[in-house]
Amino acid sequence: PQVIMSIAEKLETSVAYLSGGTNDISPDVVSIHKNSDPLLFELIKNTQSADDTTLQRLLSYYHQLTKND
Repeated sequence: PQVIMSIAEKLETSVAYLSGGTNDISPDVVSIHKNSDPLLFELIKNTQSADDTTLQRLLSYYHQLTKND
């Protein structure tokens, strides 16, 4: 199981997709590396301990900011 999990992560998909359990190619895991994406890494690091209400507010703000993109 660990090998297929590693393969799925590297291919940015899910174990279920690789094993034929779903047609949804979306990943189960997203890796964020500090060296290649420091701003996103910092954002995630700082919000890991936030409660669900705060996370929902942040997501709402993000959607408002990107609505016109």
